[in-house]
Amino acid sequence: MSPPIVYESPEWARFEAAVPNPATRKEYFLCMRHFLQHAGVNNVEFAEVARGDQGRAEDLVQAYIAHLKGRAERRELALGSVRNRVKPVKLYCTMNRLRLDWDYLSRTLPRGRRYADDRAPTREEIRRILNLCTLRMKVAVEMMASGGIRVGAWDYMGVRDVEPVTRGEALLAGRVTVYRGEPEQYVCFVTPEAYQVFSEYMDYRRANGEDVAAGAPLIRDEFAVSQGRKGTASVVKRFPSSFVERELCRVLGRSGLRAERKRRYDFKAAHGFRKWFKTQAEQVMKPANVEVLMGHSIGISDSYYRPTEKELLEDYLKAVPLLSITEFRDAGEAEEKLRAEFEARLARLEGEVREHVRRQAAAGAL
Repeated sequence: MSPPIVYESPEWARFEAAVPNPATRKEYFLCMRHFLQHAGVNNVEFAEVARGDQGRAEDLVQAYIAHLKGRAERRELALGSVRNRVKPVKLYCTMNRLRLDWDYLSRTLPRGRRYADDRAPTREEIRRILNLCTLRMKVAVEMMASGGIRVGAWDYMGVRDVEPVTRGEALLAGRVTVYRGEPEQYVCFVTPEAYQVFSEYMDYRRANGEDVAAGAPLIRDEFAVSQGRKGTASVVKRFPSSFVERELCRVLGRSGLRAERKRRYDFKAAHGFRKWFKTQAEQVMKPANVEVLMGHSIGISDSYYRPTEKELLEDYLKAVPLLSITEFRDAGEAEEKLRAEFEARLARLEGEVREHVRRQAAAGAL
């Protein structure tokens, strides 16, 4: 059988042009490969079939949908994933003006959940992850957890995208520009704790010979620090988002949070931190502001609700205690600390009163 994809074909070029995001492109290409392998044709042959015999092309798509539904019934695939795996096929047809009856085909697609059946990691689980992370991975975890940043953003972010937000000499937060220069560009914030880890990482890179320029990638490849291999830190390569996610999976395995291999886990390796951010922030922030800081559209309100960056920051600062990982103290700990301080102050005052009474009594005796 010939390869399922003819990359040099104009049909594939049109499809590729419609998927600019690298992460999405990778998923769409993989889904198209699976479809074409199941259909037993390459992408050019499928286009020719669709142009000459619409019914046969629809039969190929319908057979693929039935195959995916069978996998879902055997619990090899999530029911909601069936529709997502057919989307690339529909896009390929759209970009090549292949007129299939998608209203008819969509009738056979199952309706899955609109949300994933997973959860956000707990604070203690994130602490366990951080304890096993390298310094650069601590930067990734801290910023994704406290800023709600997508893992795919690491393919775009540079050193210049992170700035301190101060008030007087106090560090309030870190200001992050996500997807700079892209249509999806937006600004979010990270906790002082996350910014300090970022600063430590920058100091480490400078100390080992890297000229950390503004255009340098925020997270870079590993480099040698031994005496016999000087100079390697000056050659900078970006650490891509796929490697960030892969490294997270390794850390999760070492931490015991993923002791056994499963198709689905309680929380997702990278996206779980984004879910953590939303869960924590919405306890004290306006939900619309949380969506804006996550780079989400809020529908028709996009045209009317335009909070200033200062307003977003002030609202975000309310959530900083909840979003801090290593410096967090829960309500019970805080209450216990206040009680201990109060009792110590009360004991001191009682001692001062007793001493004053004793002195007064001594003075009266004289």
